[in-house]
Formats: sequence, C-alpha cells, structure tokens
Amino acid sequence: MEEVPQPEQQEQPIAEAPKTKAKRAPSAYNLFIKDTYKTLSDVPTNERFKRCSELWKEKKQKELEEANKPKKKPRAKKTKK
Repeated sequence: MEEVPQPEQQEQPIAEAPKTKAKRAPSAYNLFIKDTYKTLSDVPTNERFKRCSELWKEKKQKELEEANKPKKKPRAKKTKK
C-alpha cells in the first residue's frame, strides 16, 4: 500500500473567551415589576404582567402630574418696623 500524502495541518488559533459584559443595575421598571408581581398572587398567571403594566402606567402618570404641578413660592416674611 502506498502512503497517501496528507496536507500539513495548520494550527488553528485558539479562540479567545468571550468578554463578559458588566451587569446593568435594574431600572425603576424592573424593580417595580419584581415587587408588584409577587403581590399579585391572587391574579391568574397570564394576567399578572398585564396588571403590572397597568399599575406601572398609573404610577408614571401620577409622577408626571406631580412633576408638572406649579410649585407654590414661599411668601416673604413680613418684618416689623
């Protein structure tokens, strides 16, 4: 039997391990959902996120209304003469 010449095997460069991303801090929405989801145990599972999103919208609307309210300016104190 004749030996069949084999092509030289090239060494493959070792793949670098993928860089791990830093984990982001949870947003206000994430924290709200995490807390609210637990409290809605009486609501069926398929309705929980729907109810959570409704509560989030209500909360955000209240915050917007409060932020847009005109703020009362403090009155200057009267001084006695």
